Amino acid sequence: MNVFSNNTLIKSSLKSNLRNFFTLVLLVQVLCCSKVFADSNQEFILKTDKGCFFTWFDSPTEKKVNLEKNIKASWDGKCVNGYLDGLGYFLLRNLSTGNILSQYVTYKRGKENGTGTETWEFTNGNTSRFEGLFIDGRYANGVLTRTYPSQGNVVEVSTGSFKNGVLSGPGTVLQSKNGVPTQKFSANFIDGKINGYGEVTQLPENLKWAGNFTNDKRDGVGTLYRPDGSTDWLAFENDKIPNVGVGDGSREHYYCAARGLFPGTSQYAMCRNYVITKMDDRKRMEDYIKQSNQSMKEALDRVDEIDRRYRNK
Repeated sequence: MNVFSNNTLIKSSLKSNLRNFFTLVLLVQVLCCSKVFADSNQEFILKTDKGCFFTWFDSPTEKKVNLEKNIKASWDGKCVNGYLDGLGYFLLRNLSTGNILSQYVTYKRGKENGTGTETWEFTNGNTSRFEGLFIDGRYANGVLTRTYPSQGNVVEVSTGSFKNGVLSGPGTVLQSKNGVPTQKFSANFIDGKINGYGEVTQLPENLKWAGNFTNDKRDGVGTLYRPDGSTDWLAFENDKIPNVGVGDGSREHYYCAARGLFPGTSQYAMCRNYVITKMDDRKRMEDYIKQSNQSMKEALDRVDEIDRRYRNK
């Protein structure tokens, strides 16, 4: 559907599709971007059962004495200058939570550095597994798979670059439930949130939204692609379509809104005036064509001249 073709630009079926589609998206984002540890930015130096040092990341409010009491770890690799070093198998259990961490990865001076795998098993049944590159004890680039049996057997696979345990940079997230794919994100992420251009696809319907996002919210111009090949070009502000309704569905409104200009700004007012004038000029030209003996080509040339004049303003 051409969004400039008439005043009834968003039909009830489209509204329903958007509402159902993005309700699911918001639910997914709660799951896809959560950290294994919400504020695990403080470094603590702990020991394995054989006295070999390793780095542990936890909340800045945590006390080292509690960690030393509750964290029990073992390592079957080398210990160089007192620190975990080289390739080996690392096993850790948190006695206070019951959560278990297992790794097969390369360590350098007590921190994961190199390729390997890491698996968390949580007492609530959820799991988290990372396969890829570690740098200074953090996920750097690879595949992170999380399972949520308590939330309907949801499985989420994130691929790309990571920072502090979440996607940061170009990446993809594929979510499934009970073995059936339900959502796919392909986007630019900053600290786990979609920022800039992104594509979100509802599966298996293959209904896709592609456009600009700011902190997971649609913001600016985007396109809704339907399975039948039809599209809708819409503009959003803070995840909402601005001023859609009877009496406000004018062609000039959507012309401006689709370019990221919204009511209440001087740019929006200027845009509306431009469109109105432009349409009036076209109407005058149509009348001129009907009433004159000039050729169609000459008349159309004048229309193009009007367009160029307003584009250059």
